[in-house]
Amino acid sequence: MIANASKIQHASKLPETYGPSRQLVAIYLPDLPVQYLRLAEGWAEDMPIALYETVKGSHILKYMSVAARSAGLMPSMRLTDARALLPSTRFRQFDLIKIRGWLQAIGRWAWRYSPVVGVDTDSLTVWIDMTGTEHFYDDSHDMLSHIAQAFHKADLRAYIALAPTYGAAFALAHFKATAGTPVVCGSERRAILEAVSDLPVEALRIAPSIVSGLMKTGLRTIGNLIGISRSALHVRFGAEIVLRRDQMLAEADEVLTPLTWQAPIMITRSFYEPLAGLAPMQEMVRQLVSDMADLLTQKQWLTRQLEIGWQRVDGTIGRRWFRLSRPRRDRLLLHRLTEKLAEEIDAEFGIEYAWISAQKLSEGLPETLQLDGREQASESVQQLIDHLGARLGNDKIRCLVPYADWQPEASMQVIAADKAQDTYNWHMPEPEALSAPRPVRLLSPAQEVSAVALLPDHPPAQIRLRKQVWQIAYASGPERIGPRWWDVDAGKYLSRDYYRLETDTGARLWVYREGLPERGDPMRWFLHGYFA
Repeated sequence: MIANASKIQHASKLPETYGPSRQLVAIYLPDLPVQYLRLAEGWAEDMPIALYETVKGSHILKYMSVAARSAGLMPSMRLTDARALLPSTRFRQFDLIKIRGWLQAIGRWAWRYSPVVGVDTDSLTVWIDMTGTEHFYDDSHDMLSHIAQAFHKADLRAYIALAPTYGAAFALAHFKATAGTPVVCGSERRAILEAVSDLPVEALRIAPSIVSGLMKTGLRTIGNLIGISRSALHVRFGAEIVLRRDQMLAEADEVLTPLTWQAPIMITRSFYEPLAGLAPMQEMVRQLVSDMADLLTQKQWLTRQLEIGWQRVDGTIGRRWFRLSRPRRDRLLLHRLTEKLAEEIDAEFGIEYAWISAQKLSEGLPETLQLDGREQASESVQQLIDHLGARLGNDKIRCLVPYADWQPEASMQVIAADKAQDTYNWHMPEPEALSAPRPVRLLSPAQEVSAVALLPDHPPAQIRLRKQVWQIAYASGPERIGPRWWDVDAGKYLSRDYYRLETDTGARLWVYREGLPERGDPMRWFLHGYFA
């Protein structure tokens, strides 16, 4: 939780120089991956969470929540050691693409402060070039306080620093700022030196091997490097440390790549004579879609939403949107999505103007084809979803996706099919081979059956469902699934022991006993599903 967001900690008491100078803000968000994951999964704030990555075949922790750190977990720890130390931790695999997307979303939000914004995915940093925008705020203190308050409301710890170079802003945000208390560095070289001299050499954004070499020689802070000549540093530690030091002190330029925003592209058509009738409408739609497909191919863009609009002679406007389940630009697909549009257009006294707009653009990627040139089955499924969505509406096409819940009947969710690929899927804990198999079909609700068992905690020898009687030939289990202890209503539910049964006729059943005999619970048997 961010506190005292209005306070500003001065890294230097030296006066800033008069005249124009560059103003760069670095925002370090160490909790971003676990915080977004916690919100997506609906976990409690005090739940220990850790993300791991695969390094040379080993699972190594990379990011973790405050609760996990407090319990003893730390970066670079092996996953197996972390599981043994804190079994209650929720572990998930590190997804670089998702984290980059989250950072870019924050970067796009930061466009309200400046049009020049970028992200550094590896260091979980968003930077803002505030040069020339200072007049929108009373001073730099007011500007940084406004940014800090925004992250405070979003419940994200943000370490913020302002400096005339990105190297200095990065170092101060990562190694000097505190949550909710931004650091301001003056624009003079002397002010930068005073602000960063006591910071560790890791703040220079250099490779770990160089940091290790510096530590061995006793050069532990940036201040220790200031008096050493460039040639001496270059010969001993390479060109990277010289470049990073010069960039921090504004003695070398650093090229920063900002986020770009691709505006929707549009094609318009004006007609000398108003169009009316089905055939002219079909030709109008066909030409608009063909021209847009050609333009997307030429610019190497993909789109997830098309808008086709028209203006009638009386000035009234009509439009129709077509959403795609994934970014596409295939000409045949776009024609299939829009082939029925002409029948829905009410031209009245005629249409004199029409347009098509491609929105939610992304860079084009190569199409995935099989060796014989055909698209993979997944591509065909996506086309079917798009086609049905254009006909029936995207909210009518639904599919099942995994959901993070150990209760079998709650482990799937029904969502809109075009949003299925954006859903965070639940992965079974490793190793997956230790988890018991699940049946292909579940009964909803589970059907209560009569069972005959040798002892209360033994698998049933006979099951009766209405007039159907099954003699059990083989049985395996039990697999115990308890109620969600963290739920308020957990006391209303009983633990279950699941058994996989095979009858004398070959039917394979998934049956559970509700209630534990050792606790004296009332016991009932249920048929929950069938195996294939």
